[in-house]
Amino acid sequence: MRYWMIAILIAFLLGCGTEPDPEMKRALDDGTITSDFDVADTWGAPSGSVLINNGDASTSKIGVTLKLSAIDTVHVSGYFLSETNSTPNATAS
Repeated sequence: MRYWMIAILIAFLLGCGTEPDPEMKRALDDGTITSDFDVADTWGAPSGSVLINNGDASTSKIGVTLKLSAIDTVHVSGYFLSETNSTPNATAS
């Protein structure tokens, strides 16, 4: 029984990591994963800007043009706009 369990454990360990997770691989290649707090603390905070109608502070117009820009250590993958003060959920599109 003991040898059977050892054989299963060895087979499991040999099978681990043979197909790397593509997101994990990308993050590792980009250098965006670390368990070292000193390294993580050197990453810049995300930043962004919103430009309303080419520079207006606010608008009451029905038609609005927005220019969005953002920078983050692990890249910005999307934006969320809403007519109400709300937080997006993970499936917002």
